[in-house]
Amino acid sequence: MEFKRIKFVALCLGMALLLVAGTAMAGTTFGPAGSTGFKFAREVGASNLVYTMPAGTVVRNMSVIRSIAQDFFVDVTLVGGATFATGRLPASADLVLTEVSGVTTYPAVIVSGGLNNGTTVRYFVDVAPVDMDTLGILTLTVTGWTIKDTTANVIGGGGNFQVSITTSDSATNVPFDSGNDAAVLMSGFYGTAAGPLTPTTAVIDVATNRKMFVPTPPDTTTIDFGATAGFDASVSGVLQANGTPYSLIAASRINLVIAGDLSGIVSFIWDPGALFGPSITHVVTSAERTAGAATIPIPGDFPSIVDIHAVPIETVITGTTQLTARTLTLTANLVLSGGLDGPAANNRTLLPTATLTTWTLNGTILVANFANGNNTAWLSRFYLWNPSTVDGVVTARVFTLPVIGQPNAPVGATVVLGTLAAGSGLNIRLAEDILTPGGVPLPYVTDGGNVVVEFTIEAINVSGFTQIFSPTAFMGVCNMTKVQ
Repeated sequence: MEFKRIKFVALCLGMALLLVAGTAMAGTTFGPAGSTGFKFAREVGASNLVYTMPAGTVVRNMSVIRSIAQDFFVDVTLVGGATFATGRLPASADLVLTEVSGVTTYPAVIVSGGLNNGTTVRYFVDVAPVDMDTLGILTLTVTGWTIKDTTANVIGGGGNFQVSITTSDSATNVPFDSGNDAAVLMSGFYGTAAGPLTPTTAVIDVATNRKMFVPTPPDTTTIDFGATAGFDASVSGVLQANGTPYSLIAASRINLVIAGDLSGIVSFIWDPGALFGPSITHVVTSAERTAGAATIPIPGDFPSIVDIHAVPIETVITGTTQLTARTLTLTANLVLSGGLDGPAANNRTLLPTATLTTWTLNGTILVANFANGNNTAWLSRFYLWNPSTVDGVVTARVFTLPVIGQPNAPVGATVVLGTLAAGSGLNIRLAEDILTPGGVPLPYVTDGGNVVVEFTIEAINVSGFTQIFSPTAFMGVCNMTKVQ
């Protein structure tokens, strides 16, 4: 008798909870794999693409207790534009009701919906042969379900589809146990990711006539080390459309595009080291030097892009070509082949353009923006002052100064002028000290004799002035432009 009285009290409690459902208590639905649901790769996303769900369940914790014969419907609805798709449609066995106590399990059967291109399936739950003694848990197994993205590529755009579970009395069709009815079933996440780009620097040694680097570790005389970038071609937890873990395939690739002045550069090396697979050496072509951009293709299944870690990107120079100060940039682009890892329409930039390396000179560069080599009419003088404690060799290069629309060009050969001693100055004559030793016949009259002169000094903080004059005229003294 005592047992019957307890059971009666439970049934009364269940009826009371039914009456106040949605006010004092409310049911709650939980999606698979946490708040994001199943993560599918945005790289594979396309309108009308069919996705296969991996192993997982959607759970609804009920907040009411139903007695025997209080049968009810469970409506499962896809929200956000997705539909069921032929392949693996919902089945009756997918839904079960289990008491929290675990004493009794109530099966369900589909009574409507769950068809191809549909969005809703209705289950009938028969509360028999005994009434519920405790609150219930609805468990919906979605393993293998095939879901179509029929809208404007929601998954590819990083959106999500939700699944809603609601209940209603089977005799009256009146809803009960309302609350947090929907949860995320599936979302779009990138399956390929990039880590940060770490730039580097190198110093061009003017003592080698600007043909090599200062060998400051890790740099050598011919290799600029230090820049790193990392990529992950199979982000953990992200799935391909077939429900298996996402990864790039060999036919796809990550293109590293290095842009800037490529003169004097032999090759670029993607050098993961022994722990992360072999290196890739890309020899710079003549066409790439002309275009000012070179591409290192990394195959999609390359060992060094299975996880994000800092991989060195090395720049190798000839050691025989005169170098200029410059900045090289890096852009990383994902190029999909159209296989399981996604169509070419989903190619994207993994790393936007950013500085890869910056080269500077270990000295001073001064530019006289205007001088004149027609020594029958004008005399040009350059005055340098070295305030440092280091002597520095001075090198001069001369360029034409044409009118707009005409190209600049070197005038004569590069001339080494000698050493500018520490704490001293130097008076340099354009005609006698630069043009004549550089093989330029005098008077120089091209473009009226107008030229630009660049001085490279192997000492820091050197200053300079330009003076142009004739027996009858004087153009004043002008500061040289300090490039470095």
